[in-house]
Formats: sequence, structure tokens, C-alpha cells
Amino acid sequence: ALGTAALAAALDSQGASQVLDLGAELYTKSYSRSQESESDHLGVRYLHKAGYDTFAMARFLESMGRAAALESRIKGQPEPFS
Repeated sequence: ALGTAALAAALDSQGASQVLDLGAELYTKSYSRSQESESDHLGVRYLHKAGYDTFAMARFLESMGRAAALESRIKGQPEPFS
């Protein structure tokens, strides 16, 4: 994202910025569910090896989701991930 922002600024073009943003989004979405699952598994393993509570990240993400939902309701927008 930082690279696309820098390139778009260098090109000074709104169209180029939109194309670069779309390309970055498509690249990010290209990760498969198995890759995401492997990433989650490794993250939990690393947390455990480091001595952290392995359920803490799940609780943190749940709290962040609730905060995002509340902010959306306050703004009158649809809730994310619903």
C-alpha cells in the first residue's frame, strides 16, 4: 500500500492511484483460505512459544470487531463483516 501511494504521488494522477489501489487489493485477495489458515496456525504457535496467552489475540480481534460495529452504527452505516 505504501509503495502504491508513493508511485501514485509521483505520477500525480488520480486515475493511476485508483488503478494501483485496485491492483494492490486484487493481489491481497489472491491469498487462498489455506494460506490464511496456515498464517493463523503459525501465529498461534508463535504466541504459545513466546509464552503469550494464545486466546488473547482472538479476544483482541473480537473487541476490535465490536468497536468497528459500534462506530458504524453511530455513523449510520452498515456494520462491517455482517
